[in-house]
Amino acid sequence: MNAKETASFPTRQSAPYLAEILRGDPLGRLLRRFGVTPFIFSLATFVYSFSRTIILPTVFGHLYTVKQGEVTIIGALNDWPVLIIEMIMVPVVAGYYLWQPNAMQALYEGISIRIGSNPLARARAMEYVRPLQWTGWVWLAMFVGLFEAAYIQYVFIKDEVIIWETVNPLMNISYLLVRFAVFYMLIYIIVRQIFTIIGLNRFFSEISVQIVPLHPDGAGGWRILGDYVLSTAFIIGAVGLYFGMGFMRRELNPHVITTEFYILLTVYFILAPLFFFLPLIQAHRRMREAKKKLLLEVAEQFDLEYKNLLNGLKSNQVDSMLVQRVEAVQKMYKIAQDASEWPFNHEILSKFSAATLLPVVLPILAALLQEWFFP
Repeated sequence: MNAKETASFPTRQSAPYLAEILRGDPLGRLLRRFGVTPFIFSLATFVYSFSRTIILPTVFGHLYTVKQGEVTIIGALNDWPVLIIEMIMVPVVAGYYLWQPNAMQALYEGISIRIGSNPLARARAMEYVRPLQWTGWVWLAMFVGLFEAAYIQYVFIKDEVIIWETVNPLMNISYLLVRFAVFYMLIYIIVRQIFTIIGLNRFFSEISVQIVPLHPDGAGGWRILGDYVLSTAFIIGAVGLYFGMGFMRRELNPHVITTEFYILLTVYFILAPLFFFLPLIQAHRRMREAKKKLLLEVAEQFDLEYKNLLNGLKSNQVDSMLVQRVEAVQKMYKIAQDASEWPFNHEILSKFSAATLLPVVLPILAALLQEWFFP
């Protein structure tokens, strides 16, 4: 069974990984108990966001910007960046939150298949995910979610601009629930990723594995690691969309760009590259060692063939087979020299970079250009 199949259909062998990963997450366990898939959860979140951003404003008459006396209330459609955030970012975060344990399981199962039968490696992999069973993570996630909901409510109260999200208690509470839920899920996503990074690096530092520098996947036979870090680009890019749309939104309401916004943006640009490279550091070290070993073996073989050829030249006896062998070893050295030292190729790196940078950079550039040319 390949990694993709394992991610979609957990086996008995993989079930313990999922149990450990979800033990400290009551919401994740509850959703799985009722058979909720990542797609269904994402779809349900989209329906909620659509109802909150389109149906409720329509019912209460705040779909478009309106004036009530001297007061202007910004409508939902005029505040369109929020619609993009809630109908794209929020469902992606929800789907990834529920799918991430499957991806972690598929990663460990793929590694197990790659290294063959190794009970010690499987036991160690179980140890790496056990910290996730700590029930304290739910309190941390709830605290961060409540703090962010309370903070944005404080911003709303101080804000002089009236927007559709604050015109009545129902619409206000509907947004606070979204804010709480998103940060709750993001905390779990980040915590899981941190322990995945720790586990992978400990695994490759403790377990003897075989690296194939000339593997056709262009990643030493370990592209499964590159594919895993590429999967994190979906959630990183979705979060980046929040910041990009924030810059677009400030044209209507400058107060949405708070100090907290810039702090979170800084954290985003720090974590994005770290979440790509940190899981691969020890694998990179192993691949680099394997490449050096291969280059040394080829160099020793070249030295032997070269000396035989040189001795033949000195005695005026040139063997054409020796010449061909020397040329072949030279080509082999060039191939080995070009072998990757990282468990990913340029395609994976370019996709990850585009997914994490474009959602932030393009809206920021558009907002800046608009300010310069249409002040």
